[in-house]
Amino acid sequence: MTRQLADPSPTEYGARTELRLIQSSIATHFAEYEARWFLEERECAGTLQIQIHEQEGKRPQIQAEVATEDELPGWLLTFTKSLGSNLGRAQSKQGWPRRLARWRNPQKAE
Repeated sequence: MTRQLADPSPTEYGARTELRLIQSSIATHFAEYEARWFLEERECAGTLQIQIHEQEGKRPQIQAEVATEDELPGWLLTFTKSLGSNLGRAQSKQGWPRRLARWRNPQKAE
């Protein structure tokens, strides 16, 4: 059952990324988020999948993949993948957050 999300406030520049947890597994270190991006001229939708690969004696490898049929600016795609990596690193201490929203200025992203 998918709940209707509130309409976002307008974004005049930059972009806002909103993530909503669809499914997760602590045992397999996996999470999938519904992603919505709000740019000044349009709204885009897709998913963010995060997978943590444990390696004995080494730091975990975190893989974050974005899937969307919309054309996202390169800086926003990079930002969203970085956001996924940060969530993966924090997962062991904080768990997977149900919702997350972040705004990004494109000039600071490059």
